[in-house]
Amino acid sequence: MVDERHETEPREREPNLNEILDLAMRRMAAALVIAGGVIGLAIYARPGPARFDAFATPTGIVRIDTRNGKMIACEAGRCMTVLERHQKLAPNPNVLRKPATAPALPAPKQ
Repeated sequence: MVDERHETEPREREPNLNEILDLAMRRMAAALVIAGGVIGLAIYARPGPARFDAFATPTGIVRIDTRNGKMIACEAGRCMTVLERHQKLAPNPNVLRKPATAPALPAPKQ
């Protein structure tokens, strides 16, 4: 049988209401900080749109970088930059266009 009067370690006292509230607030603050970090990481790591888009022509392939607008065309193992960022495409001189027609004249008055 153990006599409680001769214990060498003092008993821990019961925490009062202020200590319980303080501990609860610290845990809630830590949980909010961790949740905010996880949400921030999830937003940062979400997948973005594809960086490249490509299509085939009868003689080669054209690749477009969707982030900066650069267009590269490859034919027979040779590639060249067709369009840089902020450039405009020039009309193709090899395409036959219909000549502009003159407006129809009104019928002569009699």
